[in-house]
Amino acid sequence: MKQFFYIITFFAFSFSLSAQQPVKPLLTKITATWCPNCGTWGWTAMKDVVDRLHGDKASVLALHFSGDLADDLNKELASNFPAVGQPIFQNNGTDLNFTGSTYTSKLDDLESAIDSETQMINAFNITKSMLYLEAEGNLTTFDVEVEVDADNLPSGDYSISAYIVRDDIIASQSGQTGDVAHFKIVDTAISSTFGAPYVNAGTYTFEYTKEDYGPIKFDDNGMVEDLEIVIILWNNIGTNYEVVTTENSPIRETFVSNLNDVSLEVSANVFQNTQGKIEVNMSNNPDNAVTTANLFSITGRQLDSQSIENGKAYFESNNLLGRGLYIITLESEGQFTSYKVTIE
Repeated sequence: MKQFFYIITFFAFSFSLSAQQPVKPLLTKITATWCPNCGTWGWTAMKDVVDRLHGDKASVLALHFSGDLADDLNKELASNFPAVGQPIFQNNGTDLNFTGSTYTSKLDDLESAIDSETQMINAFNITKSMLYLEAEGNLTTFDVEVEVDADNLPSGDYSISAYIVRDDIIASQSGQTGDVAHFKIVDTAISSTFGAPYVNAGTYTFEYTKEDYGPIKFDDNGMVEDLEIVIILWNNIGTNYEVVTTENSPIRETFVSNLNDVSLEVSANVFQNTQGKIEVNMSNNPDNAVTTANLFSITGRQLDSQSIENGKAYFESNNLLGRGLYIITLESEGQFTSYKVTIE
């Protein structure tokens, strides 16, 4: 069976680069798996911060400075925001002074301050992100393109960084019962830790390949679960990096392609018909070049193969794995084209 690559793309925040936007802060929780308060009121506070602010208003990260989830990346980022004790909640590196009894009112104040932000900046437009997953191998490659137009910045030493952030890291946490799913964990720096130099407006591209990344999970609509991109624009001042603004986006849409092959010049309509079958109805099949349609699960497992007869092929519902996204490939002499179909 051929090796297939999943190309997961997302498009987010397609505002005009000439339009100014309020700066989007970076909210961090300096934390550790051994810290009791991190898993009690700090756990609840973090959930509230994410639910109320992450996305349009802010980018939220959990930085593990020590403990089971600490690594060089988390330590380096956390050390950029000096803090004593854990958990420490910060806004662009400034301590928010959250405690178990005060964080609710302080979070109200923080949200009001973000909503009334008057500092404007031409910043990020995340135009493309790709995750190439070799289904029969162990390499995962992340590609991110970011359009940047920050020409209203004062003079400084600026850089741009890109991170993969996950919500599905399972580990113990003092204050919680058993192993739990930790959220907003900085998993991978696609760039170097504090990024590539920002020179002028334009497109910046980052690529990173990692071995044994682990399974990529999809929901019923073929969307990637628990995975997103966070972009930060930094200003290097002395030995520290100050946050200028951020951007974030989940990974939204999937399709399949074999990067080594040339697509066939054919077209087809692929859909779930009224009988619950997947129907392949070809409108262009020159010289009957395509004779076979193949059915794959989203994880690359081949489920069925059917002959094209009178321009059509059908996949029975008993060959499906249930609701979700499936891939159909049409193939002839080493060339192919692919389609996705969602089964309800």
